[in-house]
Amino acid sequence: MVLAKGELLTHTGQLESLLQAGLFTAAPEMADNSVLRLLNQIDRRLERLFASLGDKHDAQEELLQLGQNLITAVDINPDIALACILLNQIGGNYAVRHCVETGVLAVLVARALDKSSSERLCIACAALTMNLGMLRYQEQMQQRHALSHDDAQMIRQHPEESANLLRNAGVDDGDWLALVLAHHESDDGNGYPFGKCADEIPHGAKIIALADRYCAFVSARNYRKSMLPDKALHEVFHNPQQTLSPELAQVFAAQLGAYPP
Repeated sequence: MVLAKGELLTHTGQLESLLQAGLFTAAPEMADNSVLRLLNQIDRRLERLFASLGDKHDAQEELLQLGQNLITAVDINPDIALACILLNQIGGNYAVRHCVETGVLAVLVARALDKSSSERLCIACAALTMNLGMLRYQEQMQQRHALSHDDAQMIRQHPEESANLLRNAGVDDGDWLALVLAHHESDDGNGYPFGKCADEIPHGAKIIALADRYCAFVSARNYRKSMLPDKALHEVFHNPQQTLSPELAQVFAAQLGAYPP
């Protein structure tokens, strides 16, 4: 039994039957909240903001709003937000889009770990801005099959460069900046830029690092195809430089699954 648009229910049993069968749509106010539309808007606004960040000294409020919009998109429908990582890879600037996708997954994991609303916002904002220091180089690097010495140096310095750019743009949240600085640190001390170990690395930075790595694997590049989700998950969990706590590994795997939406 299916109702056409505008058709009226003719008896009381119809509504009950439809509800029991699950054949009903979201309320009109929810129908306008497209997760894909929100994420694409964040992507476009973030790209414009990054392009003009050097001229701004009060960007913190706008970045916080983008972080909150990202959390809202995930809250509306986590499965659709996750699916967008795999299916919404055809437009825009890869470097910016990758930050948005990393933010989606990091927020999903933070939610599952019952992080507070302020912690989730901090993680979202740090993920969105983690690669700010290398955005102008990332598109050019995608064209190459091998990194030059200068490329490698720039990559190792980009957490510090990102944090400096954020400070100059008016971001003074110490926790946010700490996550940006630490998102490439490794438990074994071989990460960068400071070689921090294990408990010296903020937990939020570890979440972002996992999301960053997974999203990079499943994204197509100019020089390689995207990796299948189950293979990407395996690669994330078998990185010799990253020792995962059982809790974080379990939550990360549970939120993604081998074959996500």
